[in-house]
Amino acid sequence: MKKLYIYIIKTFLPLLLGSFAVAWFIVVMQLLWRFVSDIVGKGVDAVVFIKLMFFAAMTVAPLGLILAILLASLMTFGNLGERLELLAMRAAGIPLSRILKPLFYVSVLIGIGLFVFENDWMITSQVKFWQYYFSIKNKSPELAIPTGIFYKEIDGYSIYVERKDAERKMMYQMMLYDYQKGFQNATVLLADSGKLYSTDNGRVLVLELYSGESYSNLRENPDYYNSSSGLVPYMREQFTKKIVQIPFNTDLDMVDEGVLSSQFVGKNAWELKAYTDSLQTEIDSVARINQSIILRRTGIVSPQIEGGVLPEALSGAATGPGVAAAGAVAGVVAGTLGARETSAGEKSSFDPGEVYRSLGKKEQGGLGLDEKMSLMGLRDKRQMYQSAEGTLSALQNELYFSAVTQRDMVDLKYKNEFEYWRKFTYPVACIAFFLVGAPLGALIRKGGIGIPFVVAVFFFIIFYFLESTGIKMSRDGMWQVWFGMWLPNMVLIPIGLLLILLATKDSNKLSVEAFMVYYRKAMRTNTGRSPLVAVPASDRTSSDYLAVEGKMMRLHGLAEELSYKGRMGYVRFFSETHDSRKRNEINRLIDEVTDMLHGDKDILLVHRLGAYPDLSQVSGILLPYDRRLRLLLMTFFPAGILVYLYYLLREKVYLRELKRLVEVNLQVLDEVKRVKRHYGNNSSDGHPRQQGTNRE
Repeated sequence: MKKLYIYIIKTFLPLLLGSFAVAWFIVVMQLLWRFVSDIVGKGVDAVVFIKLMFFAAMTVAPLGLILAILLASLMTFGNLGERLELLAMRAAGIPLSRILKPLFYVSVLIGIGLFVFENDWMITSQVKFWQYYFSIKNKSPELAIPTGIFYKEIDGYSIYVERKDAERKMMYQMMLYDYQKGFQNATVLLADSGKLYSTDNGRVLVLELYSGESYSNLRENPDYYNSSSGLVPYMREQFTKKIVQIPFNTDLDMVDEGVLSSQFVGKNAWELKAYTDSLQTEIDSVARINQSIILRRTGIVSPQIEGGVLPEALSGAATGPGVAAAGAVAGVVAGTLGARETSAGEKSSFDPGEVYRSLGKKEQGGLGLDEKMSLMGLRDKRQMYQSAEGTLSALQNELYFSAVTQRDMVDLKYKNEFEYWRKFTYPVACIAFFLVGAPLGALIRKGGIGIPFVVAVFFFIIFYFLESTGIKMSRDGMWQVWFGMWLPNMVLIPIGLLLILLATKDSNKLSVEAFMVYYRKAMRTNTGRSPLVAVPASDRTSSDYLAVEGKMMRLHGLAEELSYKGRMGYVRFFSETHDSRKRNEINRLIDEVTDMLHGDKDILLVHRLGAYPDLSQVSGILLPYDRRLRLLLMTFFPAGILVYLYYLLREKVYLRELKRLVEVNLQVLDEVKRVKRHYGNNSSDGHPRQQGTNRE
């Protein structure tokens, strides 16, 4: 048994290494493709780019390893099944569970090693990758001014070049906008020609302009500009040569590594857990502070109540979205007491909340807003409305910034939680993908990299989709973070156990041969006709060739007519009524021609009949007869597009067989004409007339 285990492991490990190399390359390219717009065109040397590639590869290594385990397990057991080695093991009395046992332990060890890698070594790679990425992203772009458009990659400048001479390194018909002091104070330079180069240290860009002029306004010069007149003076300068120096740093300034190390990419699992707990405490504290600020600003709660117990009526609803609005209205109502008209027309300002709370309950209930406003003058009402509007606007702005700050903290907490759970879900995913790949390979029984690679990509897409869905739903607050992150494994592990059960029972339902049978049944691709029943030589007679010839000409015309029509579009497929009479007539004519000729005495003619395709299996269009149901199916896009795709596949087979029918029909028609010339057509009484020499 040990030799068997060693043989299985030796078969698995080379495939794992090869699959990991392919999968690793794919995920690295996918990661770099996301950031290609921020990296290309920055003039980064090869050493820096190689370092970025290396750290990017270390960052996505877990994803590559997960896909590699799935692909390697599929190929391993697919090869064993294709070479009948798996069948020999099963015939020797070894159950599938014992065959899977060594590679299951290997996948567990790989999962443990992946956790150690993610929790320790990968942290440094992640920090380095993001350090190089942000440094390259913030680097000044490599100067490559195009022709015919304005180049705006230099801060504060916009350059236009009509044409360039690469050999002389000259640019012609140039236009330069210098808006470093603002668009209203921009300086415009026009030149017949010029050239561009940088200094030796690469920090200053030198632009030499020839035969041109410049325009600049004098808005900032008080000696020339008078704002009351509304006229803006400008200065015009003509030059034969002018040098413009533009600050342009092409060096790569590295981002501080310590800043990135303090983020979630630079923490291990224990640090992420501790930071998430402390961040949750901070979020709760900020929420309570914002709540107390709202209640104090609106005058609902006394400023002395800080850190104490809120009233029961407020504490239960303090977190609801209507608290700010209710509190703001209460503050406005109390604000109507803030200014009263005295007999001398003066105002007396005081704390409205304090006055309101000093009244008894009976007096508070008797003071209505209408009664208060009826005692106020027009000027006081106007001031009250202005004060209320200012109070609400200030409160709205304060609540907005408080909500943004709190939301940023919540997003940071989610990022740390996602990274924390990912350090556990990816190692378990190694085991889950092995449980899916190994029995599936035993069921498919196909090795190589063709079918296993397609199946592996399919399951990896499912894993990636479920993980993305879980992250989105968790970020939106609809799911718990742990549930969203563990969702892919919770789906894949039961699928793997079910596949193991099917493989243990030696089910043939998922093999390639069974799949091809299902496909042929669904698509009706087998259009060959059943063999014709042999007619004894003594019973063979000459056929009615004139009648057969007429039916074959009709068959030829219908086949060409339908083949020229082609496939229908999506809307036409569902909206128009499908007339199947011509398709049914083609099937009927084929049957009549073969029935009339299969007993003919000419053996070559009978042999030609076997080439007629059987179109009855692919000629039908599966749609409801009721037009309203068809239109409903068309508007229900997911189902409608599947039905239409199924129609396209079947119609492709049907049109292909129609072309073959035309060719076969012409060949049989030629044979009928040959036999007709040789034997002659049947007489009216059913007995053939002998013409020429009998071929028998």
